[in-house]
Amino acid sequence: MLLRDYTVNVIVPRCNPRAQTVSVIADLSDDIIEVMPYLNAAIKGCAYQPEAGVLRFYREGAAIDVRSAAITVTRVESEARAREILESLKELINTTYDRRDELDPSYEARNELKAIEVLRHLPGTNCKHCGAPSCFVFAARFVRREAKLEDCTPLFSPGHSQRKQKLLDLLRSAGYI
Repeated sequence: MLLRDYTVNVIVPRCNPRAQTVSVIADLSDDIIEVMPYLNAAIKGCAYQPEAGVLRFYREGAAIDVRSAAITVTRVESEARAREILESLKELINTTYDRRDELDPSYEARNELKAIEVLRHLPGTNCKHCGAPSCFVFAARFVRREAKLEDCTPLFSPGHSQRKQKLLDLLRSAGYI
């Protein structure tokens, strides 16, 4: 076991006390820097900056930054939900650390996938079949893991096979698939 415990600090925006989301910073009891390359290999679609020691990804719309001594979870609906996410991350960190002999670490730096990059490969119909008011909103939701690619039904029609292929290539290179 690498990570024994953490302490949670809840942050409510002072500029907007009625905010719909909260953020938390968990100060870790143990330094987890040695597991970061293994997490980079295990977590699909994460952005990893090894020189800065930061791993960033989204889970259910929450933005998560993992550093050697702290984890930040932002844009989460409640403190209770943030604590659930932190517990699952603690389990992921410890499981990954325990299995590190079976895993190939990845030191590859990857930048965060941007919604505009996804948007460039969508059909651009703003059809709303996906439930979003526009293709850009869909792309933003997709990057935050709040939507699935299959939700964009026009992308899977015969006339958009090249767009779909280019988007799939982009997602592979970003580690999403």
